[in-house]
Amino acid sequence: MMYAKERFLASTRATALTAAICGCLAVTACGGSNPVDSVAQSVAKASYSPFNVTIQPGQSAASLTLNAGETEPRFALTLPVGSTAVKIEAAGGTGSPVLTLSPDADFSTSTLEFKCVSARTCQWAFPALTQPKAVYIQVGTRSSYSNVTLNTYVGPQPNKVIPLNTGEPMSGLSGPVATDVFFTFNVPAGASQLNATLSEGNGGGQLVVNESLTDFSGMYAEPANTITRTVVAGKTYYFFPMASATGGSYSNYTLTGYAQ
Repeated sequence: MMYAKERFLASTRATALTAAICGCLAVTACGGSNPVDSVAQSVAKASYSPFNVTIQPGQSAASLTLNAGETEPRFALTLPVGSTAVKIEAAGGTGSPVLTLSPDADFSTSTLEFKCVSARTCQWAFPALTQPKAVYIQVGTRSSYSNVTLNTYVGPQPNKVIPLNTGEPMSGLSGPVATDVFFTFNVPAGASQLNATLSEGNGGGQLVVNESLTDFSGMYAEPANTITRTVVAGKTYYFFPMASATGGSYSNYTLTGYAQ
């Protein structure tokens, strides 16, 4: 069924957290309006040390290489006030990088708040921060890796578009939210169809799809919270959860894409 923009906006006090898909293998935001600042920071192997290298939200650290027994590169990322979503990934290269996150600079503790969905990817959503939050990142390995790039995405600023990989859930989606964050799914080569599912939440969350970041007059929703779209080169579909007309608020939903 089709919904007018006014009907959706009347059901929530703020703009919804938004997601998109596109037929693309790249790690950068494909089809989005605000791609990551790629290779904004490059860290040479000679600089690896137990001390954390500051990396700004939206920046990348390229050409990371590590052998077993060597000192792991470590980074300090500060999420600014107003942040509602983050993705940290060790992309590309060869070998087996393993991300470890900690709220402490010496990595002495861990927290369930920081959610890693694979050895290479950590991502989660949360209520808008009222004060900055530090995340410390270690790019370790069980064997070795070379030419890996550490990417950081923080929404809504500086990254209004955050790419997700199919099969890797983005959890913690709650509403209403204070700002826009758009997600793109990196669809594997050869895939012809993508299913987006909103699940596991509380309240009246509704999954919606749109084909624009600015014109929401053609939004489409499915009551079952699973929407299927054909992957078309150069075309982007934007998925976003928001409060349904009858459901009021929602919390702790998970958005996952599955390619076929």
